Amino acid sequence: MRNAAFAEWLLARFTDSSRAAAIVGDLEEAATKKGYGWFWRSAISVVFLFAWRPLGGYLLAALAGGLATSTIQSNLYASFDAHTPSALQQSWTSSIGVMVGFLLMIACFSVIRFGVRDALTLSAASISLIGAASVAWWWQPMVPVVSVVAAVLAVGIAMFSPGGRRAMAEAAMLSLMQVFVWWGGLTLFATLAKHFLFSESAIKISFFASYLLGVWVVCFMCAWAHGLLLRRGHSPLSV
Repeated sequence: MRNAAFAEWLLARFTDSSRAAAIVGDLEEAATKKGYGWFWRSAISVVFLFAWRPLGGYLLAALAGGLATSTIQSNLYASFDAHTPSALQQSWTSSIGVMVGFLLMIACFSVIRFGVRDALTLSAASISLIGAASVAWWWQPMVPVVSVVAAVLAVGIAMFSPGGRRAMAEAAMLSLMQVFVWWGGLTLFATLAKHFLFSESAIKISFFASYLLGVWVVCFMCAWAHGLLLRRGHSPLSV
């Protein structure tokens, strides 16, 4: 059937190629009796069933993840004015705030893409919540100690299962990779803004587009790492 290859290609963006070929082959066989219209309605429905989780995860990571990260950072810097941190306190709280943002973006994507009970979702969410609490009340003397103990307990509990160990490794790997993604993205944007973007509106649009592209790269890496470490046999390209 003409254009069946396109349907197979589109479906293969969200599942492995062999599964996409099998599904489209079944639809193509049934369409000999039910017609082209039925084939495309069915193909679009199947693509949606496979696509809503990765696309929903991407949107949640871009919107909720970005909003939570910016809120944490703005509240953190506002607290610096109120409590006057030492150089050490300002350094560790700023670093943890950045890592919390990385983990929140991973958790937002993972909770939709892989589910609430997924090991990566639980690992990223638990560590990010502990980090967010430590940043929110950093000036309290016991907060660093309690946060370290809570983080050690969370990691220690995860170490008791193979899935938990792989999830912690994946969360750490993705957080490290995000350092290079966002550093590279900001460097590229700054270069473009300096030499090619001369209006304020063009800079804002380019910054927003760069942010969305960066989130997509993070989600792609998350799906790739998840397929590699936690769901062997699952297509790592199925964002």
